[in-house]
Amino acid sequence: MVCFFMLSGRKTTLVYQANTIPKEVELWYTTHFYKFQDEVNTLADLANKSTSVNDYDALRTQIKKTRLIYKNIEFIFDYYQTPYNGTYINGAPLPKISEYFEADQVIAPCGLQALDEAVFEVESIENLNHIKDLVTSLKTRVDFITKTHLPIQLKSSQIIECIRSGMVRIFTLGVTGYDTPGSVNGIEESLQSMKSMEQAFMFFEHGMYAEAKPKFKQIKRLFKSGQKSA
Repeated sequence: MVCFFMLSGRKTTLVYQANTIPKEVELWYTTHFYKFQDEVNTLADLANKSTSVNDYDALRTQIKKTRLIYKNIEFIFDYYQTPYNGTYINGAPLPKISEYFEADQVIAPCGLQALDEAVFEVESIENLNHIKDLVTSLKTRVDFITKTHLPIQLKSSQIIECIRSGMVRIFTLGVTGYDTPGSVNGIEESLQSMKSMEQAFMFFEHGMYAEAKPKFKQIKRLFKSGQKSA
């Protein structure tokens, strides 16, 4: 009874700390997604102004820049929009079946991989027109998905899953060169992807339980080690 009265008379204040990590990552992701859209728009303007084979170098430079910016967001975008990414944004440069499985709607190769391949093919006006078509299609798809995909809502556990799947993508498609069939720029893009995933992971550093800090530091070291290897 004495213990009961002592405990009932004591004021206990529980400090509630809201989990702000998902919102912070959402803002970070949205900012980088709009940067990617801006680079696609720049690429579209450049392609539309291109009139001769002398414009290939500028197109290659801009496509490289656009792809590197995309690597900042791909690990999250592909996690949430896997079919759309694989079909229209950064899938293999091969014909694909329509998402509605209609036999007469085969989707021609398109997206960033198709562009990476096209700009390193024979420098001709015919191929330049093909590049323009690919860029126009990419811009249309990016503008559409920006409107429907954003704003995005994340959970902490999903962010970690995004990073895990992003790592698998680096091992299977990045360093192997499969993602960059023309430029063979897979190592640089893989490094960009890893840096981006590290940035997202670093949002977990504040408010972490003490017992989790050793593991967190270990993962930080592994991120740095992986980047040095690239």
